[in-house]
Amino acid sequence: MFVLLVFAAFVLTAVMLISMGTGEYRRIVARMQDNNDLRITTAYITQKIRQGKDEGAIQVRDFHGISSICIASEISSTPCYTFLYVYEGKLMELLTPVVYEDDVIPASGQPLFDMESLSFAEAAEGALLIDGVTSEGETIHSIVTTSP
Repeated sequence: MFVLLVFAAFVLTAVMLISMGTGEYRRIVARMQDNNDLRITTAYITQKIRQGKDEGAIQVRDFHGISSICIASEISSTPCYTFLYVYEGKLMELLTPVVYEDDVIPASGQPLFDMESLSFAEAAEGALLIDGVTSEGETIHSIVTTSP
């Protein structure tokens, strides 16, 4: 009987340790995923801003009442704007020809990442201040230069 009780205590202890380790592993993986999402979002916004290489190609604009970045470019000899903004909890990207700029609505953008809020301001010539909050409550405070 004693051997059976010792074996049962051993099995119970092993199961408790395994379950505690599993819970800790899940928390670590979730935290790493949140951190990865934050880095990817910041890197994506930075890369899009730096694609606007021409003088005056990057503008902080109000897009239907939403703070956004407008990146001017030319595709097949057609002047276009790319807007980056947050709409209904998502970071959105919208590419539109300049002539249709007034006809597009924020919902027509391509959702990229979950995001609660994002605001842009010109910190200095050639530098943008980005403040935002991810869907997990992580904050983004970044200054991005418009040249690499």
